Amino acid sequence: MSARWFKWYVSSAPNSPQSPVSAPVAIIGGGISGLAAAHYLRASGISSVVIEASSSLGGLLCTERIHNYTIETGADSWLAQKPWARELAAELGLASDIIGSNDALRHISVLRRGKLVPFPKGLQLIVPKRLKTVWTSPLFSLTTKLRMTADWRRHDSGNRPDRSVADFIRDHFGQGAIDYLAEPLLTGIYGGDPENLSAVSVLPKLVERERRQGSLTRGLAQEPDPVGSVFESMRGGLGQLIAALKPEQLIHGQADSIARNGQAWQVRVDGNWLHASQVIIACPAHRAAVLLAELDAPLSNLLSTIQHSSAHIVAMAFRNLDLFKGFGLLVPKIERRNLMAATWVHNKFLGRAAQGTQLVRCFFRQPTDQPVQELQQLLQFKKEPEFIRTYQWPKSLPQYAVGHTTLVADLESRTAQFPGLHLIGNAYHGVGIPDCVRLARQTASNIARYD
Repeated sequence: MSARWFKWYVSSAPNSPQSPVSAPVAIIGGGISGLAAAHYLRASGISSVVIEASSSLGGLLCTERIHNYTIETGADSWLAQKPWARELAAELGLASDIIGSNDALRHISVLRRGKLVPFPKGLQLIVPKRLKTVWTSPLFSLTTKLRMTADWRRHDSGNRPDRSVADFIRDHFGQGAIDYLAEPLLTGIYGGDPENLSAVSVLPKLVERERRQGSLTRGLAQEPDPVGSVFESMRGGLGQLIAALKPEQLIHGQADSIARNGQAWQVRVDGNWLHASQVIIACPAHRAAVLLAELDAPLSNLLSTIQHSSAHIVAMAFRNLDLFKGFGLLVPKIERRNLMAATWVHNKFLGRAAQGTQLVRCFFRQPTDQPVQELQQLLQFKKEPEFIRTYQWPKSLPQYAVGHTTLVADLESRTAQFPGLHLIGNAYHGVGIPDCVRLARQTASNIARYD
């Protein structure tokens, strides 16, 4: 950041007489949401400054290169069916570097009663598309198979109030589908408990299907199978996308307060006040709550009700340890282990490890000082890794609890009382990378429309 720019837009006290004619948009948070917002603003001819508390950009999107391994320290991909991340990469000139997952090896195993069982084919997330695969799978009990089959005969249930994912799935498929489908799958995405997560927010398409026809399974067999890769990433890792999103102006500092000065905004960064015409808050909701506490207590309180869970990731590199042919394995909570999932990265995305080597990312419910032993015990091998790397992401995964859509509507209504203030990030309209990009693009478009 240039000293000249800092002189124009920063002062040592609030309500300073210094008032630039055309102040930029201040963006608090240098993760994918904030960086995408800065990109789209610049494309509209609007300048911005990104304020990031840490020494690096990207947040949960960070790639490390260790020897011949490409390691994602946080998120590793996005869902290909959502186009917004792919479109952003293409706009940045990275279209040729977008890679799809190696779906020829898209097999997953689930631990059931101490043994790994193949995840049934023909399921769309947690709904069976072909009942034959349910009946031939050892993953489900007879009771669960009967419940899944009976769901086909359900009819239009109309509008129902929001309820937990667990209540929603239990109503259709029984407890077994929660224990061995919903819980292990959704914990990997949200890091939360299906008993608390909102069905409307987490499974909107299934809730809509229930509203229209009652059954989740009837008619699914007639829907076409998805074409192409399920997941997408960047050839050089997601850090490649972050590197291409270099902001126009950047301040590495801690934003700790926001104030209103007439029609303008001020952000206090490390004791200095930065003036801006508009402010985009792109940091986690719990940080946004702190930032807005002095400006508006009701808005801050609403944000503070969004709970967050933490991610505990350990990457391990092995040589000549060919134990698993698929994408990875899931360990349901009912199996009472700390390890909850493991991804065979070299199978999921080709080129992430040299030939003859294997890269595994393990996800734990709680921090552990014995990550290798937990994997060794589960898969019954003794080989030690070439190296391990541990990545802790405290309070990084927002929980879409029951009533989340109402909460977000209240947040947006309250925020609208402060023209020029915007909330974006993974805590509102989707936790995935494409969802964050879409909200950032929409917000930048709204600012450009009224600029």
